[in-house]
Amino acid sequence: MDNGKWELGIPLMVSIAVLVAGAILISAGLTVYFFSKSSDRFYNAEIVNSSDMMADTLASQIVGPLSLGDDAAIASLMVKSVSENHQMMEAMIVMDEGNEIFYDSAGNREGKKYRPEMRAPGLVYISKDIVQQKGFGFGLVVSKEKIATLIIGIKLENFLTNERVRALVTFAKSLSQNIADIIKKSDYVRVRDMMGNMVGARKNIRYAELMNADGNILFYSEFGMKPEKAQEREGTKEKSDTGLVALKVSRDKPLLIQRTAGPRGEAVLDIAVPVLREEEKLGVIRIGYSIEDFLEKQRRLKLTMAGIALGLVLAGIGLSLYTSSRIVKPIRILAAVARKVGEGDLEQEVDIRSGGRETRELGKSFKEMIAGLRERDFIKDTFGRYMTKQVADEILKNPAMAFPGGHKQDVTILFSDIREFTAFSERHPPEEVVSRLNEYITAMVDVITKYEGVVDKFIGDAIMAVWGSPVKREDDALRAVRTAIEMQQKLNALNDKWKTRGDETFGVGIGINSGEVIAGNIGDLRKMEYTVIGDNVNLASRIEGLTRNYNCPIIISDSTYERVKDFVIVKKLEAASVRGKVHAVQIYELLALK
Repeated sequence: MDNGKWELGIPLMVSIAVLVAGAILISAGLTVYFFSKSSDRFYNAEIVNSSDMMADTLASQIVGPLSLGDDAAIASLMVKSVSENHQMMEAMIVMDEGNEIFYDSAGNREGKKYRPEMRAPGLVYISKDIVQQKGFGFGLVVSKEKIATLIIGIKLENFLTNERVRALVTFAKSLSQNIADIIKKSDYVRVRDMMGNMVGARKNIRYAELMNADGNILFYSEFGMKPEKAQEREGTKEKSDTGLVALKVSRDKPLLIQRTAGPRGEAVLDIAVPVLREEEKLGVIRIGYSIEDFLEKQRRLKLTMAGIALGLVLAGIGLSLYTSSRIVKPIRILAAVARKVGEGDLEQEVDIRSGGRETRELGKSFKEMIAGLRERDFIKDTFGRYMTKQVADEILKNPAMAFPGGHKQDVTILFSDIREFTAFSERHPPEEVVSRLNEYITAMVDVITKYEGVVDKFIGDAIMAVWGSPVKREDDALRAVRTAIEMQQKLNALNDKWKTRGDETFGVGIGINSGEVIAGNIGDLRKMEYTVIGDNVNLASRIEGLTRNYNCPIIISDSTYERVKDFVIVKKLEAASVRGKVHAVQIYELLALK
């Protein structure tokens, strides 16, 4: 800011560039993050879905052996399911009677009472009812009985990690099966060669170990370790925590995956599977597989994405600086004009001819904005002369309506008046009179507005409403009739409320007439009123007055009746003479809608 003028230069250009660059960086980061999370979420949802279907199948297979008490068949089904799904970390069968754990893949909770606290953290659990069907004759099912619950816990990983683990588990199981066949032939030399070659051929396999069922190390090999050094461990007892846990794998728990640190401190997946021969556990194979290269690839991917984001940021900064330099000069002009407009000077003129097409468009929009502000002030000043939203809306569409003048228009006019209101006013304090009148008028105006009528004026306790001006509709007369009926209903509700309070009630007369009138502005530019005038307006007022003579709440003219006769129930009254009319006027008492 210098000498009261807003100067735009390098600081503003740099600010714009930084904002654009920040927006690009945030957008890139959010895109990568949400894409990664969405992929994992969809993948894990599919894993949960497939596990749920597998649980359904397993529950239906178990019901037969469970009913017969065939423990061996149950164990076989459960072991097969656990061994074929490396994501299934545990499985239990809980009997319905006594809530007792009948089968546990971990093998250490059978016979105990099941409690929700037994669920391991970090797993997603799926429960399925095991239902026994009872029937007789031609397969007719008489009843179903729940006898147990199958509970499985699955571990969810991201897609890449899960696929890597799946491949490793398949490899470990294949190796276990081959070694069991070789051990059956007592060919231990071949076992040593097979496991030694496996470690030497794959750099990601950090170590491989074969233990017997008692935990004695039969073979050990480690990547980069001299054979004689590795052989020193053979014949000794496994003492490491990871190894001791791995010894627990068995026929009932055929897979164990642990995360640990390898000999070089890198992240390692320790996979343990049992070596089985004819259901007998001969030993355990452990394979330590380094996932450090996998993690490194993920880190490189993140760096690559960060590099792309940084490139976008730099490009955004360059583009922002270039764009800012093109718009600084015309923006100075617009800033000065904006300051003047903000001070209330709407006589400013904007003429932008530089800064590119976008800036010229901005200057044109600015010019149109100033013109709009001028028109808004004009309309705003005019609105003070009007009392209805419909009239104001029409003036916004057609500003010429703001000037004195009028035109012929076919309308329907409604007059309503409170009976004996003058006497009521004399009997009650002014505060109560105003309060009751406001309560009544509010209710009546709500009905008129509901049927899109225009409240033309209030004449003391009387209300004049018009349909057909300024907005004309095909069913204006019917809208007026509906309004009159609902106004009576509203009044009845008000009277009921006032009776309960011990207050005096109101009686109202309503008159309706349809015909041609003069609609327009009456007055001068200092104070005008948009209204309707003419003989048909006077007739509507006279008809309202006739409601006292005929002692009925609503009377409509013949012209209104002809427009709504298919929709109303009326009582024809005798033709009445009204002031200002040479001939008697046919009128009808409005009773109800058909």
